[in-house]
Amino acid sequence: TSLADGKGIRMSLWNHTVQLENLPERVQLSVTDLSGRHGMIRKTVISADGRASVDLQNFGAGVYVIHVRGTGVNRVYRVRR
Repeated sequence: TSLADGKGIRMSLWNHTVQLENLPERVQLSVTDLSGRHGMIRKTVISADGRASVDLQNFGAGVYVIHVRGTGVNRVYRVRR
């Protein structure tokens, strides 16, 4: 699965790993499930190449919300694992 939003950020899901491309240099990523459980993953990414990944391998099957925040970007993506 792959998609691009209007800001040029590209997200793809492959083998339980979410790949994000075209990110600003510094972003904060957080993952929650649909019940709103926060802090499943929360990390700051500093990336010179605009890429980051989030491994969902250890999470159960379901829908997860990935929130990307940074300079000029505040996006929410839903992914099914």
